[in-house]
Amino acid sequence: VGLQSSEGHLNPQFTQEGGDFKIFVDNGDIKMLVLTLVLHLAKYDMLHCPIITINDEPFEYSPIQPLIFKVKLNESIAPFDKMFRIKIADPSGPSGAWPFARLNAHEYNLHVLQPPDFDHIVEAQSLMVTSSAGQELISAETFDPQQEVYTYHV
Repeated sequence: VGLQSSEGHLNPQFTQEGGDFKIFVDNGDIKMLVLTLVLHLAKYDMLHCPIITINDEPFEYSPIQPLIFKVKLNESIAPFDKMFRIKIADPSGPSGAWPFARLNAHEYNLHVLQPPDFDHIVEAQSLMVTSSAGQELISAETFDPQQEVYTYHV
């Protein structure tokens, strides 16, 4: 099993035996993270591929297509902080004598983090300038958060 990410960096480096991983997406402008799962299909009968669930939801896939899982990142200016549990299980189900039967599976915990969009957090919404007497001064231009220079007549 392998895992590739379209953005950010994985910590620690992904290993098949591992369990807990973090992906840090440093760029707050990125809105979609594409995760690609890589199965070593030579290990499996193509008619009986592993059962994959993500956060306990079945992940439908075709063994002849890339296994792509898309994560919508920040849809707001807030930070993104979410856990994804990826479970890869033997398609034959639990094995062993009942009541000791158990499912042959491995679970990966993937913690996806993205900082807030700081450019918008610190973006001014309006600007008010007052004289030393406390009277509001009117700018020659209307307020625009992208504009850096304004003219006031006192």
